[in-house]
Amino acid sequence: MSLKLPTAVWVPLAIHLALFVLVVTGMVPRAVVPFWTVAVVLWAAVVPASVSVPFFAAAIPLFIAVPLTADFDNFNMWRIVALVIFLRWFLSSFSWRSLADLIRGWVRDPLRSPFATTLVALGFLAAASVIPAADRHAWALRLIFFVNAALVPVVAYAVSSREPGVRHTTVVGVAWAAVIVTVAGFIQLASTYFMDIYSFMRVWGEGIQLRQFGSLWSQIAVHMGNTWFAYYGPQLSLRMFSLFPDSHSFPLFLILAVAALVALGFRPVMTMRTRGTLVVIWIPLAFLAIILSGTRGFWASSVGLPLVALAVWWWMRRTGASGDRRAAWKYLTAWLAVFYLLFALAWPIVVSPQFLLSGGSELFAGRLRSIVDFGETSNRARLEIWKATVTSIVHRPVLGVGLGNFPVVLDQQIILAKAGSSAHNIWLHIAAEMGLPALVVAVVLFLLIIRSAYRVFLRSPDRFMGWYAAWLVFAIPWIAAYLLTDAALFDERALLMFGITVALLRSAERTV
Repeated sequence: MSLKLPTAVWVPLAIHLALFVLVVTGMVPRAVVPFWTVAVVLWAAVVPASVSVPFFAAAIPLFIAVPLTADFDNFNMWRIVALVIFLRWFLSSFSWRSLADLIRGWVRDPLRSPFATTLVALGFLAAASVIPAADRHAWALRLIFFVNAALVPVVAYAVSSREPGVRHTTVVGVAWAAVIVTVAGFIQLASTYFMDIYSFMRVWGEGIQLRQFGSLWSQIAVHMGNTWFAYYGPQLSLRMFSLFPDSHSFPLFLILAVAALVALGFRPVMTMRTRGTLVVIWIPLAFLAIILSGTRGFWASSVGLPLVALAVWWWMRRTGASGDRRAAWKYLTAWLAVFYLLFALAWPIVVSPQFLLSGGSELFAGRLRSIVDFGETSNRARLEIWKATVTSIVHRPVLGVGLGNFPVVLDQQIILAKAGSSAHNIWLHIAAEMGLPALVVAVVLFLLIIRSAYRVFLRSPDRFMGWYAAWLVFAIPWIAAYLLTDAALFDERALLMFGITVALLRSAERTV
């Protein structure tokens, strides 16, 4: 298969991409964004969900902040578009009777659908965390954010369960999102060889990122701190962040989106001797971009991927999995070698003279060594944050400090949540904000997602979705391990991709 999308999806996506480029590069003023948003909203209100959902999946990295006023210019257009897509689907395809039947069936036997039960439990605990919340305004905003982010995944699940063709089209849309952010990342990398660090910050921090995310984020990134660079003495290197606010959410998004590239590239593969499609060329490029993000947590957590490969292979042999699925797993596992070999290509890029400065081998080697250096500044800060977070959990084990109130744990102002104030461990973060019961539910949810991925890979009659799920058998444990050192899943672009990924996976599971 190719990256071809239906005309009804491709045309608005191409227009959206063109406007995005024109606005973020400053060729067109931000004043057009409100009108552009209205146009997208009106389009989403007219077209069916089978068209708007694949468009939304492809456009996740291209949604930008709407400058409503001089003081409020960080409200992202995806939030309005997602609401309109949901309402359009709900009003045209749903009935109150079917909703009542669905709720009644779940109440009678909640264990029949453990996935829905865990989501309901997580939602209940998030709502209940208002009780200890010191700032209930922050709690409400965070709760609304999570509900807003869940709207399109709900539609994606419902529509693709009924129309399998929509599932395939949405996967192609996800592949386009992967291609777009990968290309943008390498353009960003190329720019470091033609400008110094001050020019880079003006172009990306005060220009592109301001137009993407608004003036508040621009001020935070430029004046309060960012994750865009790796330092070692006088050496300086880019940590690729592409169209994302940081170099943590970018690789997380890309790891999920690689599933679509795998599905498109590997669909014709039956044995180790069968070739994939030309789409496979994007997979090593995406792998290299993940490495060049310089996110040590992803480097370290990737060490466990061979163990996942061996464990799944052992389990498939023990349970008598079919020969073609075992051959497929062997083929996919071989691609892990490509990921690890790309570190050798990343090394000369990282140590090259970026920002018109001299490079050196110590930069890359020093960053690798720092993974296990607990005295390193970043690691030491994480340990201190984890200690404070555990103390908070001990004092408030049931409902935590309240959703959106994590800065309270560190005696910080609530507004610093926008600057990335977190536990730097999503599992501790969840327990600190919503309590230990929420942590248990979140872990169960991840385990259920891994089970769904394995079942779809093993049993789906649709080879396309089988390959999609096969990569997720690697990706979800990889992400879960990485989240021991960060809470980047709560970035809106990463969260939207995670939601759509799970929705597609769950809809495919209904056919096995």
